[in-house]
Amino acid sequence: MSRRTQRNDSTLIVTMKRFLGVAAAVCLLATLANRAIALPVQAASAAAKSPAPTSPSPTPTTATGWLRPSATPERATASPAEQVQAMATPAPASTPATAGCTDSVRFLADVTVPDGTALGPSERFVKTWRVRNAGSCDWAGYRVVYVRGEPMAGRDQPIPDTPAGQEAEISVEMTSPDSPGDHRGYWQVQSPDGANLGALTCVITVDGADGDPAPEKPREAPTPIPAPASPSDVNEERWIDVDLSQQSLTAYERSTPVHTTLVSTGLPGTPTPVGQFRIWIKFRSDDMAGPGYYIEDVPYVMYFYKGYGLHGVTWHGNFGHPMSHGCVNLPTAEAEWLFNWADVGTLVNIHD
Repeated sequence: MSRRTQRNDSTLIVTMKRFLGVAAAVCLLATLANRAIALPVQAASAAAKSPAPTSPSPTPTTATGWLRPSATPERATASPAEQVQAMATPAPASTPATAGCTDSVRFLADVTVPDGTALGPSERFVKTWRVRNAGSCDWAGYRVVYVRGEPMAGRDQPIPDTPAGQEAEISVEMTSPDSPGDHRGYWQVQSPDGANLGALTCVITVDGADGDPAPEKPREAPTPIPAPASPSDVNEERWIDVDLSQQSLTAYERSTPVHTTLVSTGLPGTPTPVGQFRIWIKFRSDDMAGPGYYIEDVPYVMYFYKGYGLHGVTWHGNFGHPMSHGCVNLPTAEAEWLFNWADVGTLVNIHD
C-alpha cells in the first residue's frame, strides 16, 4: 500500500470519529431537552390530579367555635365538626345567654307582714314577698328598689339569682314609723340596666303608743286635679296631649308635635280622668286588675294618676274609639315608642 493511500485512510478515520462525536453530542442534547420539557408537564399533571392545598384552619377566638376572619377577603367557613361545636358550646359569659329575652315579674304572695298588718311604733320587721320570674331572662344582678311612699327605713336589696319561670323570695328589713295610722311604701323589681319590672307594696297600720288601734284619720279633701290646658299654653320640654274627642295622642317637644297616634280611652261608664297629670312610675310590663277584669303582662305601662295609665294592648285593635276602663290604650308599637321617649315626671294633659 502506498504512503498516499495510508494518509487518506487515516484522514477518513479521524473524520468519522469527529462525526460520531458530534452525533453523540446532538443525541445527548436532544435527550436533555426532552426531559426539560417533560418536567413542567408532569408537574402540572400531578397538580391537576392531587387536591388543592388548603390554608391552615383559622384559630377559634373563643370556646364557642366562632372563627377569626382569614387574611383574604373571603369569609372563613367552619367545617361541619366546628359548626356542631359552635352550636353545642355555651356562649361566653360576656355575651347575654339569651339575646332578645323579655323581663317580667309576677307577685304571688306576702310571705311575712301581709298588707294591713298592725304593728307598734318603731317596731322592726322583715317584709318578704314571693314572686315569680315571669319573663324569659334569667335574673342575675337584679334588685328590689324603693320607689315612693314611705321607705320605713328599708334599703334597696339584691334579689337571689333566679332562672326564668322560677320563684324567688325578696326580703327587706324595715322599721314601722312612730306616728299612728296607715303607712304605705312602694317598691319594685329592677333589672341591671335600670328597667322597672313590677311593683311591690308594703302597707301597715301603726297602733297608738298604748297599744290601742290607731284612730281613723279624718278624711281630707281630695287634692284638686289641675284643669287641662290648651296645647298652645303648655310650656314643657316634653309633654303628652290626649284629646278625648278625637281619640288621639300627640307627643310634643315644647310647642312642636313630634308623634301622633290613635288611642282608645275610657268608656262612658269608666271615663278617663280629665286634667293635667304627671307620669309617676313606668313598667315594661305589669299585671292590671279592676272590677270584672284581670290582665297579665300588659306592655309598656306608664301610670299618670292612681291606677290610670298609658299602655299598650294586645286584646283589641279598635283604636280611635273608646274601649277602656279609663286607661289610655295604645297600639303596642306606639306604646313602646312613647315608653322610650317619656320619663317619670312627664306631663300628661288630657282634655275633651
